[in-house]
Amino acid sequence: MLLSSAVKMLAPGTFDLVKLAKDGKFPGGNYVGDAGYAPFHDLDGKVPAEVKTKMEEIAKGLMDGSIKTNVAPTKPQ
Repeated sequence: MLLSSAVKMLAPGTFDLVKLAKDGKFPGGNYVGDAGYAPFHDLDGKVPAEVKTKMEEIAKGLMDGSIKTNVAPTKPQ
């Protein structure tokens, strides 16, 4: 059973870009924002707490770099 999938966090990324533009610090080129995983929606009540905890640990490890994937964080030029 697929519980979730990767998602780009568009709202926070858009907010960050607007703030950077307002502050005169808009970055040129590609902007790489945060990513996460989709909510469980209708399955939320059926997903055991230990699975949710493990998924949070994995998400945190991917974001802070403590879990290595050997995939570059940005697309090679």
